[in-house]
Amino acid sequence: MNQNHLSDARKAAEMRDRANHTDSEIKQAMDGLEASMPFPTTLSLDDQDRFIVGFYHQRPARRGAKPAAGANPQAEKES
Repeated sequence: MNQNHLSDARKAAEMRDRANHTDSEIKQAMDGLEASMPFPTTLSLDDQDRFIVGFYHQRPARRGAKPAAGANPQAEKES
């Protein structure tokens, strides 16, 4: 289904870059899988844990880094 959603996103000019970036991330992840091993239909509990931790570690990078708590953006502009 991802290709269907990416196709729809590419039709909107403001979403085109994000769709292309997401597509390249999917291709990069798929390239990391070995062709000789079939894609698992289910994951063990340990593998599910690793997936969830990795997913939530990547979220800030996809959204852009936010300033650390307590950081003053005004102070940086004045410097």
